[in-house]
Amino acid sequence: MRKILIVAKTEFQSAVQTKAFLVSLLMLPVIYALAFGITRFASRVDTKPRSFAVIDHTGVMFPSIKQAAGERRKGIVDASGKPKASDFLLVDTAQEADRSGPEVALALSGRVRSGELEAFIEIPAEIIQTEATAPLTWMYFSDSPNYPDLRKWLNEVINDAARKSRYLAAGLKPELAEKVDRRAEVANLGLVTRVAGSGSSGEGPGEIVNARPIDFVRTKLVPIGLAFIVFIVSMSNTPQLMTSVMEEKMTRISEMLLGSVSTFELMMGKLIGNAATALVSASVYLGGAYFAAYHYGYADVVTPGLLAILALFVTLSVLLFGSLYMAVGSACSEFKDAQSLMMPVMMLSMMPFFVVTAVMDNPASYVSVISSLIPFASPTLMPMRMVMTPAAPLWQVALSIGLTAITAVACVWISGKIFRTALLMHGKAPTFREMARWVIAR
Repeated sequence: MRKILIVAKTEFQSAVQTKAFLVSLLMLPVIYALAFGITRFASRVDTKPRSFAVIDHTGVMFPSIKQAAGERRKGIVDASGKPKASDFLLVDTAQEADRSGPEVALALSGRVRSGELEAFIEIPAEIIQTEATAPLTWMYFSDSPNYPDLRKWLNEVINDAARKSRYLAAGLKPELAEKVDRRAEVANLGLVTRVAGSGSSGEGPGEIVNARPIDFVRTKLVPIGLAFIVFIVSMSNTPQLMTSVMEEKMTRISEMLLGSVSTFELMMGKLIGNAATALVSASVYLGGAYFAAYHYGYADVVTPGLLAILALFVTLSVLLFGSLYMAVGSACSEFKDAQSLMMPVMMLSMMPFFVVTAVMDNPASYVSVISSLIPFASPTLMPMRMVMTPAAPLWQVALSIGLTAITAVACVWISGKIFRTALLMHGKAPTFREMARWVIAR
């Protein structure tokens, strides 16, 4: 054990006492800040005015669209007089009035191509007819199919105006129809609870606490943030084990080390030292996450107990994937050979993100439960489920930790067998069949 700790201490010090480690430790928050800034810049509000034309075969829809455009123009201006969104300008189609139907569409298409118009629409007469049984469709023509704002706004305006026209045709007053047809928006809430007894002795039924609105930060941002922290901390520390082992193997340093320690002691020392390095990185990121959560009022979500379990998952993940990367590094003498062998390990590490959307949508589903119990995915998915509602039961958390720990021990043992045989081998990279024979060999 003493030799394992010596190797672990040396591995840890050689990692954390370098400028590269400090730079990598600071670069991740910088990269996230840049990504957040770029996202904010890319998602900034587009205020460019957009012009459109209308071919109205109903004879009654044009005024409604014009009125809606005017009302929208007033609503998108803030207190300083600056627009908060694009102004949609309805232009006249008088210059196409003497043309036939296809000629009008062709002429307006030319105006769209020249940039004079953003789009033009064509509204069929049957859209306001109450006796129409076929699906109702209106046409939107543009050269910018990925721009959705104008199309969505026109869809709401046209459907609202067409609905009112059909009400009039059916003999209903528009004012009455508008009251009857009001939409009810959903309020997404949690559950009503009762606190403990409110008396001095703590007895009594206690006060009923109303349900709180569902918070996007609690339900989406915190879970995915924890998953990314565990994944990034683990994956930023384990692949370098492969490089370290390969360098020691190619420079014959490993042969000198094996004169003083066994292959198991060397491997475990490297893994423990790497796990300690990962915990240093995790403590920085999770500490920052906790203080940010505390500052914004979410400290009840990121609890110290949760952070301790996250640290445990990070350690298990480093042992799990680190041992596999070390096996790859010891089996190869050239980096080009290692790239092909490390692909399965990378796919295992990416496996949780194949189902992360399903876990976010329903953390209690069979897919979520089974996926979070798979050892190669547990360190990433189980912390997500722990902070989501409904939270993962304690037995599932304990089971995932146990299964991940057993798998990590098995991977360390398997990788140790490969490590012992392959470390002193040079030449061509072994096949998976040869590596399997090394594992089962006594």
